[in-house]
Amino acid sequence: MSHLLNRDINSQFEDRLISPMETLDIEAKDWLDMDDVESKGTIAKTLIALENHGGGFLVI
Repeated sequence: MSHLLNRDINSQFEDRLISPMETLDIEAKDWLDMDDVESKGTIAKTLIALENHGGGFLVI
Protein backbone atom coordinates (compact mmCIF):
# COMPACT_ATOMS: atom_id res chain seq x y z
CA MET A 1 0.00 0.00 0.00
CA SER A 2 2.84 2.45 0.77
CA HIS A 3 4.17 1.88 -2.76
CA LEU A 4 0.92 3.28 -4.19
CA LEU A 5 1.10 6.20 -1.80
CA ASN A 6 4.70 6.97 -2.82
CA ARG A 7 3.69 6.90 -6.51
CA ASP A 8 0.88 9.37 -5.82
CA ILE A 9 3.22 11.67 -3.91
CA ASN A 10 5.86 11.48 -6.65
CA SER A 11 3.26 12.27 -9.31
CA GLN A 12 2.04 15.30 -7.39
CA PHE A 13 5.61 16.43 -6.77
CA GLU A 14 6.42 16.24 -10.52
CA ASP A 15 3.38 18.40 -11.30
CA ARG A 16 4.47 20.94 -8.69
CA LEU A 17 7.99 21.09 -10.10
CA ILE A 18 6.77 21.57 -13.67
CA SER A 19 4.27 24.26 -12.75
CA PRO A 20 5.02 25.62 -9.26
CA MET A 21 2.10 27.47 -7.74
CA GLU A 22 2.25 28.72 -4.18
CA THR A 23 -0.32 27.46 -1.71
CA LEU A 24 -0.31 27.14 2.07
CA ASP A 25 1.85 24.01 1.78
CA ILE A 26 3.97 24.91 -1.27
CA GLU A 27 6.44 27.78 -1.49
CA ALA A 28 8.26 28.54 -4.75
CA LYS A 29 11.49 30.55 -4.46
CA ASP A 30 13.12 30.37 -7.89
CA TRP A 31 14.63 33.84 -7.54
CA LEU A 32 16.91 33.07 -4.58
CA ASP A 33 20.65 33.60 -4.88
CA MET A 34 22.23 30.90 -2.75
CA ASP A 35 25.43 32.95 -2.36
CA ASP A 36 23.46 35.70 -0.60
CA VAL A 37 23.12 35.53 3.20
CA GLU A 38 19.65 37.13 3.10
CA SER A 39 18.45 34.42 0.71
CA LYS A 40 19.59 31.77 3.17
CA GLY A 41 17.58 33.57 5.84
CA THR A 42 14.56 33.56 3.55
CA ILE A 43 14.87 29.80 3.18
CA ALA A 44 15.06 29.35 6.95
CA LYS A 45 11.99 31.54 7.52
CA THR A 46 10.07 29.74 4.78
CA LEU A 47 10.87 26.31 6.23
CA ILE A 48 9.81 27.46 9.70
CA ALA A 49 6.53 28.81 8.32
CA LEU A 50 5.87 25.55 6.45
CA GLU A 51 6.57 23.55 9.61
CA ASN A 52 4.28 25.79 11.67
CA HIS A 53 1.56 25.12 9.10
CA GLY A 54 2.02 21.37 9.41
CA GLY A 55 4.55 20.68 6.67
CA GLY A 56 4.89 21.28 2.98
CA PHE A 57 7.32 21.76 0.13
CA LEU A 58 9.86 24.42 -0.73
CA VAL A 59 10.67 24.53 -4.45
CA ILE A 60 13.87 26.39 -5.27
